[in-house]
Order: sequence, then structure tokens, then C-alpha cells
Amino acid sequence: MFVGAPVQVLLPRYGYPHEQAEIYGDRVLLWHTSRTLQFRQPTTSTTTGAVGDSSFPWAQVPYAQTTTSRAYVAQDYACTMQVAVNPDGTIKAVGFAGRMGACQDFMP
Repeated sequence: MFVGAPVQVLLPRYGYPHEQAEIYGDRVLLWHTSRTLQFRQPTTSTTTGAVGDSSFPWAQVPYAQTTTSRAYVAQDYACTMQVAVNPDGTIKAVGFAGRMGACQDFMP
């Protein structure tokens, strides 16, 4: 997507990189992102008990009721964009590590 372009084309969109490393002789720039997404998931609960006068156990009627509702569940997503840079400052390769919920931030 950006291979062959000057690395400076990334700065307006993603800002300055969070880290810089050297991997197998290549200069690699790293950008990180993370987010928490809320999903609604069904949850089931069961209520049990007895109806009637507790002083007369034979008069009590047991009951059980199952209820399904939806609760919000948070999930954390993180992604790192790795950009290998040639000595002349052009982009050699671009890679991503993480989950799509966060990596979509790096899509052009």
C-alpha cells in the first residue's frame, strides 16, 4: 500500500512513530493503537425458590425461572503497524500485528 513511497507520507495520517528499532539490519518504525469495544452478549440467569407459607413446608411450591437478557461486554483490541525503511528513506515493507478491531485504524 505504501511500499516505495517516502516514509514522510505516513506522518500526516499517523503522526510520528511510537518506536524505532533495527531488525535484521533494517530500520523499522512502529506505530501502536488500541481500543476497547463494547459488545452486547446474551446472558442467562436462573432464579429458584419456593412459594407458600414457610411454617408449613408441605404447602410450599418450588419454582425455577430462567431469564435471558443482554449485557455489554468489553473487549480490548491492540495493533502495531511495522514499517521497514530503506536507507534512502523509502518504505520497504509494511506489516501489521494485532486484531482487526484496532488494525483498521491503519487502513488507508
